[in-house]
Amino acid sequence: MNTHGVVCVVLDGDYKVSSHIGLDANPHGRGQDILQFLANGFDREPFITRLNDCRFLSKPELQHQNDRQGPLGISILEIIQHSTDQVLMEDARLAMNTCAWVYVIDLDSQVFVILGQYGDNASQQVADSTVYPLNDLPSAEAFLADFTDPEAEAAELLFNTANALETIRGLDMNDNVGVQIAAFIEKQMDDFLKFAKARKTD
Repeated sequence: MNTHGVVCVVLDGDYKVSSHIGLDANPHGRGQDILQFLANGFDREPFITRLNDCRFLSKPELQHQNDRQGPLGISILEIIQHSTDQVLMEDARLAMNTCAWVYVIDLDSQVFVILGQYGDNASQQVADSTVYPLNDLPSAEAFLADFTDPEAEAAELLFNTANALETIRGLDMNDNVGVQIAAFIEKQMDDFLKFAKARKTD
């Protein structure tokens, strides 16, 4: 998905990292990759030592880098963790107000914060944030569940299924078969949507 975001690292009250995520910035994409890094690849003390030896690129340096490669995205975390030289990186803080998702690794408060779109309107940003202590991160399954709306997913599945069944109806087969399949699946999905809505209001 063409969803943009920013991953940041805060230390000593300042943003030490702010790297642009160009694709799949939602929690089900790069969000869970960041969680994976924090759960399995993050070594705090060496990371902080190397982080203090990083700096943002100047505008001329940034232009030169972008001529050679695109934004580093979340790979900046692994680069810093394993670097032996000074790491130069983009400053994407200005993009934080326009991107769909912002991930903040706050090493002062020892939390992982996610800010982004969530709700009935997938294009609408909300002010809600999700916060996880770095010493008590969720499993991948629990993390993804926190950003899953069963009703919205079911509606999308129903829409995609209806489109697929339109294709089935166009095949060289008894048209009544496609109609029966569509009716059955739509009935099942309608029941599921009612169930999901009831759970949401409990």
